[in-house]
Amino acid sequence: MSELKTNKISPAVGTGVTLGDSGDTFTIPAGATIVNSGTATGFVGGGLKEYSRGAKNGVITINSATAIDPGIRANLNPTSTGDIIRFQHFWSWEDGTSGTAQDHQFWKSLDGGTYTQHIKWADYMDHWPISGTTARSTSSLWWTGTAGDLGWSTGVLSLGVKIALQSSDTWNYNCGFGVTANGAPKQMSFVEAFRYSASVYTTGTDA
Repeated sequence: MSELKTNKISPAVGTGVTLGDSGDTFTIPAGATIVNSGTATGFVGGGLKEYSRGAKNGVITINSATAIDPGIRANLNPTSTGDIIRFQHFWSWEDGTSGTAQDHQFWKSLDGGTYTQHIKWADYMDHWPISGTTARSTSSLWWTGTAGDLGWSTGVLSLGVKIALQSSDTWNYNCGFGVTANGAPKQMSFVEAFRYSASVYTTGTDA
């Protein structure tokens, strides 16, 4: 192994310096310190290794006890079964009938495989109108565990939700509440997934 000793590296032309090629690995040995006095970009810090978000463009009408897939996904690329995964679903809804209960389910796909249910967050969540005869609100649910808890061993971990109703009422998922942004309804439903290093995040059980 050859060794280069120098006190400063400067570009021969322009202002940019490239280290190595795509696929190369640069190892910082134990005990070494990197001091940054400028601006760092492209790094994910604080133990957070990866973030993914999936949003829905447009309203989906749900009117069945059969679970409906709104088609939003958050995709992660774990490197260990011990990686900590946090997944959350934030959604807006509108319903003209009080008491229609929503069944929310957390689904997953492992390395491009079949989309299967992991858990039910809630069998059914009742709600009641808060303005006139139409119920409008936002809600959220979350899950935290390890990649191994989700059955992951290799490849992409794709996470999403399915929603059903207890009755045959009509329920609008991803309602914009009449608020507009750039001339279009402002949609308010999405899923998010975070992947953390196991050494910096303490997890509990399925929630």
